[in-house]
Amino acid sequence: MNTVAPDAKPGVHRSLGNVLVNDLPVEVQPFALNQPIGEPSPPVRTARGIGIYVVCNRGGGDDAALSRVSVADRLGRQRLDTLARGYLSDLRRAAVIDIRL
Repeated sequence: MNTVAPDAKPGVHRSLGNVLVNDLPVEVQPFALNQPIGEPSPPVRTARGIGIYVVCNRGGGDDAALSRVSVADRLGRQRLDTLARGYLSDLRRAAVIDIRL
């Protein structure tokens, strides 16, 4: 560990802005709900790497509008994901593997 630590480079620090908990990665959602404001979370492993998150504030909003927008976004992402999976499946079926010895 001591030999790796001096060579380690810190990651990128950036603000996520105001986001809904449902828009965060599944691994981060419990920390966003339960973490005290201003306190860093323990390291959280996600698909993009390991991150430490800090909840800066919590606020409400127009729940009906936010939920309507988030549901529409989620449905759009699901449709796009389904189309992408279908295209990949079609490509796999159409692929020809030629093995010559």
